Amino acid sequence: MPTEVDILFKGFSETEQSEFLAMASERRFVANEVLLAAGQEETHLSIVQEGTVSVWADRARLASLGPGGTLGTSAVIEPHIATVAIRADTDGVLLGVPRQRALEFFRDRPERLFHQFCVNVFSIWVEILERRNRRIFELQSALIVPTARRRGKPKVLIVDDEHPIRDAFGDLLQDTYTVLKAISGEEAIRLTYEEKPDLLLLDLRMPGIDGYQVCKRLKEDPATSHIPIVVVTAMAETNDKVKGLLYGADDYLIKPVDAEDLKEKIRQILRRFEHVLPQEEEASP
Repeated sequence: MPTEVDILFKGFSETEQSEFLAMASERRFVANEVLLAAGQEETHLSIVQEGTVSVWADRARLASLGPGGTLGTSAVIEPHIATVAIRADTDGVLLGVPRQRALEFFRDRPERLFHQFCVNVFSIWVEILERRNRRIFELQSALIVPTARRRGKPKVLIVDDEHPIRDAFGDLLQDTYTVLKAISGEEAIRLTYEEKPDLLLLDLRMPGIDGYQVCKRLKEDPATSHIPIVVVTAMAETNDKVKGLLYGADDYLIKPVDAEDLKEKIRQILRRFEHVLPQEEEASP
């Protein structure tokens, strides 16, 4: 069975794979070392080269990763989810590539190579790490008690330059959430700092500051990095989905968006980030 790193470099020549890995820096670790503390900032795509590491939520082990496992290809296993940490089970080595450098690697190379990389990352995220994500969600729901309970409706910021899409999403969500709307990346950033929404629904392709830059800006700032971002892309835009995840997005939806899928995705994301949804009686006037 192929490892995650085998899938990551599927379609690469040996030279291309070697050149990509040449950007990586080695991080040696020892057993029981905390490699990524809960809430710690990290922007690397990492590969386990030697040893074994594990993913933890509070005191619950979520997954164990041996040689060939990857970190940073799953939006769930990210530092802005404050309950998740990475610990070393044994001595070993991690190879880390900063995400920005990973994107720059493809700038002067054939477009087909970036497309292949996007497909590979997407395959890992969907086919392998989705099972791990479900485990994370199940354990967090069962074991982690939210630190603060919220009264009233959570805020959802809808960011899209197309008026009909903003209104359609707003109409679907307004009974359960406080809906905020932004028509541009600039407005999205301003409203995020002013209103502190609980979640962003973010279109990636917008004029001016696009969704990628919005995502990058918010995830790099400790004041906003904890806010989950769900990117919205078209079915054929695999590159967009993967690039959005590399910039720090937490999940994605595919256009055209089914109403029930939209509601369920938001519900799951908010639960995953320990926001407590209002009870029906609280949501009613």
